[in-house]
Amino acid sequence: MKTSLNFKFWVIAAMGLSVTACGGGGSDGSSTSTPTLGISSVQKMGATAIPNPAAAAKPSFASNLGKGVNRLFSGGIANAAAVPCATNAATFFDITGGKIWITEAYAILDEVELKNEAAIDDAEFGPFALDLTDTDDNVGEAIQIDAPAGNYTGVRFRVKRVEDEATPILNVTDPAVFRSKVLDNGVKRRPSIWVKGAIGVGSEATSFTCKEFTFVADHRWEVIIPFKSASTGATPVDAVILFDLEGAFKSMLTAQGKAAQDLSNEVGQVPPRGDEWMGPEYLDGRTKDGRDRHGSDLAVALTAQLPSHMEVFVQSAGTIDANPNGTTVIDDSATRVTGDDNPSVSDLAETVG
Repeated sequence: MKTSLNFKFWVIAAMGLSVTACGGGGSDGSSTSTPTLGISSVQKMGATAIPNPAAAAKPSFASNLGKGVNRLFSGGIANAAAVPCATNAATFFDITGGKIWITEAYAILDEVELKNEAAIDDAEFGPFALDLTDTDDNVGEAIQIDAPAGNYTGVRFRVKRVEDEATPILNVTDPAVFRSKVLDNGVKRRPSIWVKGAIGVGSEATSFTCKEFTFVADHRWEVIIPFKSASTGATPVDAVILFDLEGAFKSMLTAQGKAAQDLSNEVGQVPPRGDEWMGPEYLDGRTKDGRDRHGSDLAVALTAQLPSHMEVFVQSAGTIDANPNGTTVIDDSATRVTGDDNPSVSDLAETVG
């Protein structure tokens, strides 16, 4: 079991959280005002790629109940069934023509802030690496903060690349070990998102043809996830950002009209410039230097889907670190505070720090 590092930005009393219902909050345009959360204490902000089907997180305030529940909670937890392609997977889900198992995933976030509607300057923190599968004892899945009392309209953050220089990364016990794992200056590999797993072509009823992969994206985004009206108890809370990898993979394949075999075929594809090749196990989703240097079609399309598949939950404080490795950090007490609207996503210019 690992322990998150603690970085406190405001020293205030833990006075709990209440949610102010300020309008409809649905995605049908019926809301008459901006929904906000009235927050007096958020103890930790964490992230995960693993949904929790048991969580009390039904989006009763969303305009489409079925869509929210089915999209968020249709995945599986790996220890619930035998899996032929990756027995150590943290989570898995079906795709057209096969299945995907996720064994590890990281996101690099910076300038994370809760958007306070009354504040001129919202306090922000980062950069830090997030272990989205809770399987790496060296990398945290949360960072501890205290949020001042106020009404909040959403959370804003930047997804950024690991820098070539040894810039401190918060929430990593041994930054040198993490950097040596994800960086390779020889092929300009500086990930903002890193996902490792296996693609199975076939079905449970027959057999899978398995191929391991490591997906790398180096794009940079600014993401704003708006909050919706909800109801929750007045207790201190943790907040969790869910990176919906299942939704991103499925949306990409549907939009491209492709299936598991097509994605498997891209693993290890050599880019137009062979000297930019990362290796035989990589799905090359890099976009920084353009397709004349690296990137493959479906991997780049997956990169484009990632930032718009995120949700935010609040849950009882102190639950993020209570789980063994390989299980979701979304607790059974979780309540989703975002609705069916996609996050607002904008690309960061290369000149932005």
